Amino acid sequence: MKDLYSIADLAVLSDDGVMVHEAIALGVPVVALRGVKYGRYHNMGAVFRGAVLEADPEDIVEAVSAALERSDELRRAARKYSGDVMVAADRIAEIIEEEACRRQ
Repeated sequence: MKDLYSIADLAVLSDDGVMVHEAIALGVPVVALRGVKYGRYHNMGAVFRGAVLEADPEDIVEAVSAALERSDELRRAARKYSGDVMVAADRIAEIIEEEACRRQ
């Protein structure tokens, strides 16, 4: 996966699931398509400010063009979040373990 993302200037993904996190973890900016899966909205643009541009499917051409024009800025923002995303699963596991121990 890392090799694939290393040659990508931009990832165009649905706005849900782990793929957005994978791209950000590897420093790749994202155009997230809103409401593509199940019609839900996940607000990835707010979660990863400056690294994710959101767009409705009918606006994909404009969003990709805007993202490519700002690619250096978006890539810097994605790299800013990269470290946090890489350790997020471990931190979530720690929180769950702490809560389980607290309840015993």
